[in-house]
Amino acid sequence: MTKEKKVEPTSVGITVLLVKTITFKVAEEKARLIQSRARQERVSVSEYLRRGATGVAPGTLKPRRIRALG
Repeated sequence: MTKEKKVEPTSVGITVLLVKTITFKVAEEKARLIQSRARQERVSVSEYLRRGATGVAPGTLKPRRIRALG
């Protein structure tokens, strides 16, 4: 069961994106496996599952933060 919430922007320049929340149950062992694989790819569990569902190639890492010298 999902709830939809209407949000009205209160100020110019604010973008509001409405998204669905999906919840499901998994065994503890499977949850640990999913979390572990998401950490290995350095993404959130949500992003890991989204990539799996949409067929985006796994292993794509986010760019690392680099400090500028000077």
